[in-house]
Amino acid sequence: MSFLLSEYQELLGTIEKSGRIPCGVLEFFEAGPDDKSGSKLVLRHDVDRLADRAVTMAELEKAAGVSSTYYFRCTRDGRFPAKQIELVANLGHETGYHYECLSAMKGDRGAALSAFERNLSNLRQIAPCSTVAMHGAPLSRFHNQELLVGRDLGEFDLKADASLSFATIELAYFTDTGGRWNASAAENFRDRVGLSRGWSPPPSANEFPTWLRSYRNPVYISTHPERWNSSPGKYAFALCKDIAISRVKRAIKLFRSVST
Repeated sequence: MSFLLSEYQELLGTIEKSGRIPCGVLEFFEAGPDDKSGSKLVLRHDVDRLADRAVTMAELEKAAGVSSTYYFRCTRDGRFPAKQIELVANLGHETGYHYECLSAMKGDRGAALSAFERNLSNLRQIAPCSTVAMHGAPLSRFHNQELLVGRDLGEFDLKADASLSFATIELAYFTDTGGRWNASAAENFRDRVGLSRGWSPPPSANEFPTWLRSYRNPVYISTHPERWNSSPGKYAFALCKDIAISRVKRAIKLFRSVST
């Protein structure tokens, strides 16, 4: 898959034909325990940058009758892309916080928690936020997910974490982290969700539609809207960027393995 928006639109069509019920993270957990069946397909989007592309993807989903979850990063001083968040929320999608406080605060948990609460409050002044998702921050040695491990999410008036809350659920997880579906550990340091067992064809594979109809557990697809483009030229630029970033990630992983 070349990560063109036209191909994402085709993917949405494949999901519809499979009989799956696409939903956001909050909607998945708001359903009763008996409703977390293989009919569910979670759609999540981590908006690292280029927030306008999230709006474009949200509009495409709205036209297809699909709702999903968009997680937005903020600046170090807690400023979010308010205009784009409002547009996405007004299209009927869930909005959430894409947190990276532990890496931003260089491992200082106290400062990280304070920043987390401040940023969460800032986001809620723009749109509702009931779930959160960590940012991988591959250049940092601090894993942002660890900030909320063992914490009661209710303390922050949250219903779920997009990774932690799925930890005991058997599902098939697909992510475009690393510039391709389910990249290797050398390109995808930390983006993993749920209990995955057995082989699953990526959404770009010819076998995917048949597999999707036969798979009996929930499916979870995570994308980064900045990676999805409307033209081959823009895709080529994004691809070159992904290749460069992947090389940096490999170098970092090698350095860390030698240093430990």
